[in-house]
Amino acid sequence: MPTNIQRTIERQRAIYETLAMPLLYQLARMHGLSIREFAEVFEISKNHAEAVLKHRTTPSLELAFQIARYFDLKVDELFGWQFDDTGNRRPLVLEVKGKAFRVKSTDSPLKLVEIEREGK
Repeated sequence: MPTNIQRTIERQRAIYETLAMPLLYQLARMHGLSIREFAEVFEISKNHAEAVLKHRTTPSLELAFQIARYFDLKVDELFGWQFDDTGNRRPLVLEVKGKAFRVKSTDSPLKLVEIEREGK
């Protein structure tokens, strides 16, 4: 039977593993999609889905648009880019299921970092 310390370590490991995942993989998980389900939604093979989700390959332009539409994002946001009205690049912030996340673009592959909202 696991001790409280072991359970805490397992919870922290699960949180770390989620935060260490690439951006698309995290988005899929946050929306409750397994790799298999992601493959089914976009009608691609499981191997191709895993490669796209884990940033081992770049999705085709058509697939990128489908993914962006599914997650209610712009295509540039899938790749960690966001621009203001004047064309200047700014930090990408996404809202997923009521939580705000900043894309950590200094890493490759990109990762999400939860941010505190103002007023909390």
